[in-house]
Amino acid sequence: MLWIALIHLQIGSKTNQSAWIQNYFEYKESRALAIQGNKVIIISGSNSLFGFDSTTLEEEWGIPVINGAVNAGLGLQYILDRSKRILRRGDTVLLPLEYDYYQSDGMPTVVQVDFLLSRDASYFRELPLLEKLIVVSRTSFARLLEGLLRMGKEGSLPLDGRLSTEKLNKCGDLIMLDSAELTESQRYDLDHALPVQIEDPQLSSTYVQTMDIYLGWAEREGVNVVAMPSSPMYFEDYRLEGHVETMKNIKGYFRQHGIPFVGDPLGHMFEKKYYYDSAYHLNDKGIKRRTELVIDEFEKAGIFP
Repeated sequence: MLWIALIHLQIGSKTNQSAWIQNYFEYKESRALAIQGNKVIIISGSNSLFGFDSTTLEEEWGIPVINGAVNAGLGLQYILDRSKRILRRGDTVLLPLEYDYYQSDGMPTVVQVDFLLSRDASYFRELPLLEKLIVVSRTSFARLLEGLLRMGKEGSLPLDGRLSTEKLNKCGDLIMLDSAELTESQRYDLDHALPVQIEDPQLSSTYVQTMDIYLGWAEREGVNVVAMPSSPMYFEDYRLEGHVETMKNIKGYFRQHGIPFVGDPLGHMFEKKYYYDSAYHLNDKGIKRRTELVIDEFEKAGIFP
């Protein structure tokens, strides 16, 4: 009871590490809501934040495009629920979801716990009781203490200038991602990147339930959904049976729900030279290559003719 009381006491206390996520959401959502008429919204984790030139997509498709992606650590349910705030009837949402999401168990991550308690208290309070208790149970002592110490203070942007909204273009893409500017730590992370681990090629029940609810909402609200591959770094492992079966199941799920899946997953996996600081973050050259690939695939699929 004391633990729950202390959690409740510091809800809304703004932590430093959640500031950049909040600033990115505010920037992207304000841009999206200012658009008159239909638009395209890209929703996923940071593989899209570091993954598209949406200004070029706008020019090719003749429709406003907003890159609404921020951080995969926020969890699939949260990023989908959050997208509902900016999607309107006639809009199109693109889902280049990270492959980890298809195996999700729905348990909140450190990032999600911190962000909900710090920056989206209203969302946390509206969760079912069991989900609230899970968030509380996943809150570390260090995070609780930080929240208590930050009470009444404003969170500030971290020193990493890459995470400033000044690094976003008008569509919400991260720009100026030159691999020559990487720190030793970032190069180490890139050099030691690993493929996504697949324990079971079947899509998790949590993913299916979460996406079923979202697709039902989209149909009722008149929002078009298009699924597509994410762009993790290529590893030979992705040609193994378990990974191939997983990708087949992903495409099969969307096909069963009448949702187009545009693009070949293996074709969206590039060599290391196209990545910035992780196996999911493209650099400038990788973004250009992926954007050109998407334009070609969508043209062939007859989407945004």
